[in-house]
Amino acid sequence: MIKTPPKKVLPEAEVQRLAAENQFMAFVCRHFEVGEKQLKQMLKIIRKRTPDRDEWFPTDLFRQSAARANSGKYRWSDAILLVRKEALYDNIRRNKGQALFSPAGAIAWEIIELLNRLYAQIFQRLKASGVSPVQIHWVLVEEVFAPTILVILSENWRRGLGTEFQGARSWYLPTKIDIGIQKPVSQVLDRWMRAAGFLTAYGLAQPPSRRRHELDSEGENISSSCENQKKNAERWLSGVCPDREEIFKLIDKYSKQVEWLDQPSFWKGRFVLACAMQNVCEAMDKYFSSIHPESSLKLNEILMKIEKDPVMTDEGKFLVEPRTYFASRLVQLQSRKKFKTGDEFLSSIAARAKKDGQGNVEEYLFNLGIEALLKKLGQK
Repeated sequence: MIKTPPKKVLPEAEVQRLAAENQFMAFVCRHFEVGEKQLKQMLKIIRKRTPDRDEWFPTDLFRQSAARANSGKYRWSDAILLVRKEALYDNIRRNKGQALFSPAGAIAWEIIELLNRLYAQIFQRLKASGVSPVQIHWVLVEEVFAPTILVILSENWRRGLGTEFQGARSWYLPTKIDIGIQKPVSQVLDRWMRAAGFLTAYGLAQPPSRRRHELDSEGENISSSCENQKKNAERWLSGVCPDREEIFKLIDKYSKQVEWLDQPSFWKGRFVLACAMQNVCEAMDKYFSSIHPESSLKLNEILMKIEKDPVMTDEGKFLVEPRTYFASRLVQLQSRKKFKTGDEFLSSIAARAKKDGQGNVEEYLFNLGIEALLKKLGQK
């Protein structure tokens, strides 16, 4: 008989942290298409590896229990948060149990982990302001998430192709073009096709002339198979997210034609991230529709604005550390005193921290950043 562990009474701050992290990870999992099935599978894997598994993890995971975890008060909130993180990592960094090496996946995971922590540390303090959650979330997107993503991309842009990770010009943001909006999936697919030697989706419908009547490895007529490839590519170019197995199969099929530029696994990682970003952007447009129609298109504008008004940095690059970059930027922008250098600004912050009896300059700067966010919300 399984013993039910006693319910622990957690401090309110821990409850709020668990609630915020679970809510954030549930959102990200949903848009990376990590659903109940994947969570159940990961729970089984974790339980097999864990001694005293019944003490630390539920025996099964249901939709209701996952929803209850978002409150932070549920007995299994911490366990479900771990399952969500592991399942998400598995989706981004692995494929069928094998490592999926990809700069896009590595950078995406770095961003997700940091944004998750920032959301948990900041949201509850802003929530107490009495401003609507929609407005708070928009301020977080504009003043915390966007600067944080930008500084991580600036550290990693050399790992991409062309403008792949270059801020406002990144492949993973929707862009207005003459015929409408080019979504992340169509941007990545267009570049993959060009690398493979196909200027349009029509090229995928052309089988080798000598093999038109042969069968492929799955017993399908090669000519029909190529026609299906073309139809799929046309749908994906129009903005439809591809099925993971279908796009991976296509990448493997033409791996020899693109390996001159990049490894097949790198392209797979790009499509995983592009689909997720496309899902996130569509969710943004719906959620923020009352205050910003087509809010996802504003992401380019936000990033360009940050790029044009960069933060002064110090010699040790403390002020551009990803966790506190948003705070460095906001405090500098709101400061009445103008500083000549980043080192002068950092010395000023350190002096203020010492005067206020705070020994940790990083945490002091972080808290100043939250005060600056409250000013943005009209609370200070």
